Amino acid sequence: ITGNPDGFSTFLLNYVQNSGIKLIYFQLFPNPQQFITDRQHHVSSWAQPAILSAMSGIVSTGKKIEKPYEESISEIKPCPELFETFHPEWSHPPVVRKETASPRIKGIFLNTTWAIQAETIKDEILGSSDGTTGQSFTLTKTPIISEDIWINEIRTISEEERKDILEKGEYDARETKDEKGNVIEFRVKWKPVEDLLTSSKDDRHYEIHKVPGEVKFGDGVYGKIPPIGTDNIKTNYRTGGGSKGNVRAYEIKDLKTSIPFLDKAFNPLSASGGTEVEGIEKTIERGPQVLKHRNRAITAQDFEQIACQASRAIARAKCLPNFDNQGQFKPGWVTIVVIPQSNENSPRLSLQLKREVGNYVREHSANTVIEMNHLHVSEPVYVEVSVNTALIALSMDVIPAVEKKVFS
Repeated sequence: ITGNPDGFSTFLLNYVQNSGIKLIYFQLFPNPQQFITDRQHHVSSWAQPAILSAMSGIVSTGKKIEKPYEESISEIKPCPELFETFHPEWSHPPVVRKETASPRIKGIFLNTTWAIQAETIKDEILGSSDGTTGQSFTLTKTPIISEDIWINEIRTISEEERKDILEKGEYDARETKDEKGNVIEFRVKWKPVEDLLTSSKDDRHYEIHKVPGEVKFGDGVYGKIPPIGTDNIKTNYRTGGGSKGNVRAYEIKDLKTSIPFLDKAFNPLSASGGTEVEGIEKTIERGPQVLKHRNRAITAQDFEQIACQASRAIARAKCLPNFDNQGQFKPGWVTIVVIPQSNENSPRLSLQLKREVGNYVREHSANTVIEMNHLHVSEPVYVEVSVNTALIALSMDVIPAVEKKVFS
């Protein structure tokens, strides 16, 4: 292989005959510096434009040197092993790469804020508790994104119990007083749990099924029964979501209500992240995975599966163990590459989804990864691939059927 350093990039020689070198990494620059690295040894030297011969194992600067690797083997010093990187930005050897390339700015938009496809409902009366066990109520609008349930307990607890709740801070609580300063409402925010069977008789807990919007309270054994009262259960919640919220750029044009000093509102970028409810097939697939990792990320496969649990907007996740946020091999680090759900050819990972995945995985990871801040969430680097396929029919008779099936 012959080469002129002008206009050259990086190339690899996989084998040099009789040299014993398993992998050679050679890079030419306008001011040429040669880097020859194998898994056991490292040689770095200045040279003129070189001629490489993969057949003879010769590296020459104008004169032929027979088997230069034998002459310099005594001067070779050990070096770290080569590790495969996964980003073209990190493909150069550390000696050459002095600094990381700066990010590219796609746009600067003033007076912007995050927007979510959701409707906020405040102070909706969920119902009245009659003191029976296992009471359930249904919210007006579904599906539910998030909710707060406040129950007025003014008639069932004493003043000392109210002070105790406010001082301990185990539950959020708020008082409403009349003009004379008398407490007329004392609402306590109850907590959601996945299963009331894990709750005790004094726990202010409830279950919620967010798709149908059904709220269920305890029976006095597993979870506390809401105190008796008229319209004493209120909720603030957000409803919405779904793929219909993934609108394209500038599709949001109109204001629902007028706002002082605000002329118009629009979305300069496409919305993403909206997904439909998980289907039964996906639930059956995910069930054995949850039983295996038990919501704790230990192995690389655990990190991938838990990352996909963070949001339905994720199409695929790939864990790269022992790679840091610069793409370098470093034990103790975990890098997760996330591909979002999208109809685009090269979907990009939004900042919001990146944070959502990072926060969710941190909640389910070992403290050795979290405390050292050794978790990195990244988007992939796309490589265009073209495929040419030849279909061979078994007989002449089936050719029309094959063509119809392929091109329909």
